[in-house]
Amino acid sequence: MASGRQSVRDVCVAALCAALGGERGQVIRRGTKVGSFAGVVGFALAAGGIAAGLLIPTVGAIPHNIIGAGHLVIEVNHGQGSDLSIENLAPGESRTADQLVTADMAGVGAADLAMTLAGAVPGPFTKNAWMTVSVSAPVSEGDAHWAGGRCTPAGGFTEAATYPVLAALHDPKTLPLGSLTESHDAVCVRFEIGLAASADNSVQAATGGFTMDYTLSQTLARP
Repeated sequence: MASGRQSVRDVCVAALCAALGGERGQVIRRGTKVGSFAGVVGFALAAGGIAAGLLIPTVGAIPHNIIGAGHLVIEVNHGQGSDLSIENLAPGESRTADQLVTADMAGVGAADLAMTLAGAVPGPFTKNAWMTVSVSAPVSEGDAHWAGGRCTPAGGFTEAATYPVLAALHDPKTLPLGSLTESHDAVCVRFEIGLAASADNSVQAATGGFTMDYTLSQTLARP
């Protein structure tokens, strides 16, 4: 089995700042790909019965033969930066941010995409903010219609999960995002983050972050 992972770290959102701007989170993107190939090549010597002798065939060495594995590689936002940043939220307000997740699946028939959210630190912001995650069905990269940091996928979005408070993401939460194939190799993910109308002055200039990991796991070997 082959697997690929793309991690996006320290996603940051900021609350209402009376006279100060919210801080922007720093993002570190890490990706790994793993492929494997195993095979056995057999060589046989021919034996003959001429005068009880053994016939040994001539063997010619052919160098530089290459056998390569298929691979899974995940990319977020076409490599143009995956910083998810929502700033200066007012109580009762919500905003959205999109990510486009695409896969290079050379030699792989199908793979399941999942996203794990975790690492939110309880505090004034994460205790007063909520988040809804919506996803598209797997589509071709062209049908994702990614432009200007926004996705408008064919078929729209379907709500996948709602977290009444971001602090709930202190412990990992994993969401399945669908099965990708070479012809349907993209998924749009929309994050809507809002601040409760009841939030008080403790949220001013407060920030909250969490981590997200996208994982692609092979389920079908042949395309």
